[in-house]
Amino acid sequence: MSETSFTANIKGVADLIESNINKVSKSGNEEIEGVVGDSLDVLDLPMSDRELLKLRDDWEKAYAPYEGKIRPIFQRNLRSYLGRQRDGSLLDEAQPGAANLQFESEETFLSAALAQNPDPMVWCDDTPQGNKIADSVKTMLQFHA
Repeated sequence: MSETSFTANIKGVADLIESNINKVSKSGNEEIEGVVGDSLDVLDLPMSDRELLKLRDDWEKAYAPYEGKIRPIFQRNLRSYLGRQRDGSLLDEAQPGAANLQFESEETFLSAALAQNPDPMVWCDDTPQGNKIADSVKTMLQFHA
């Protein structure tokens, strides 16, 4: 059976809740957090400066083709995040029309979490069909939140 985004989300939450990573045990044999192993006063590198510089150059040379491809995407995303476009306009034709797509889930959560009544507001035309649709949409919004 192929995994849908819905099942992947449920599995991700289950993995997060059931995981023992960064959780304190209630069994009493708690381990102390902190440094594991011997501490060193100074950084010890067994390679010479020449070897380290060659290693750096090799890594930069291997990374350069990939960096060239992602650099424009990174710059575009940074401009979008900061709210700046090339010509100073609010919208760029290559970008989505909504300004807050990157933070949609956070903004949806914050408004619900900080409201006195966190139930979503769904308006309809006050007909029986409209009320039924509004209730269904409200239920799904609560479920996804």
